[in-house]
Amino acid sequence: MTRTQGERIAALEMSVETAHKRLDDQARILENMREIAVAIKGMLGEMQYMRGDIDAIKIDVEMQKAKPGKRWEIMVEQLIALMCAGLIGGLLTRLFL
Repeated sequence: MTRTQGERIAALEMSVETAHKRLDDQARILENMREIAVAIKGMLGEMQYMRGDIDAIKIDVEMQKAKPGKRWEIMVEQLIALMCAGLIGGLLTRLFL
């Protein structure tokens, strides 16, 4: 059972067609991978900007957390100043009256 030349050529043509289809499929896959790489690159850039925004938000939150403490410190400072002013005022009153 030997093949004729025509059968061999037909088999080779089918093989070539199959190889071309595989190459076309590979080219499509490669193009899709390139598109994905470009999309990922864009997402990385956006993530970097988001990282900066998140850092800014963290700073704002820390400042908001610190506000009650600062208010308390200001209140204590004012009380101490009032007490000192009262004490000095009382001493001056005794000296000059």
